[in-house]
Amino acid sequence: MILPEVEILFPNGESAVPDLSGWRTERIAGHLEENPVTVVPDWVCEILSTSTRRKDLGPKRTMYAAHGIPHLWIVDPDARQLDAFALDHGRWSLLKTFFEDDTADVAPFEGTPLLMSNWWLKIR
Repeated sequence: MILPEVEILFPNGESAVPDLSGWRTERIAGHLEENPVTVVPDWVCEILSTSTRRKDLGPKRTMYAAHGIPHLWIVDPDARQLDAFALDHGRWSLLKTFFEDDTADVAPFEGTPLLMSNWWLKIR
């Protein structure tokens, strides 16, 4: 289950609103009506913008690691770049960086190749 901009309430009372949050179906079942959601996501994705870049790359990324979210993707639309991270002993480990026309096939969506060129605005 992937949901856009839902508030996540962590066990210690901290909260965040990732751009996208994802859970394995069996983990989120019975909690979809919660507001805020109290089940820690299996994956979060932040899409960088001028107004959110510093917070997304700093405090939010640190918070996600502290709460044990296994996977974090950072999308930079200006650079047309995806950085995919996995949590490893409490620290983010970069799995791979994908650019503009690459095909991303990476955790937690291995086996579901994503064509990056479909992600970017096509300006004529």
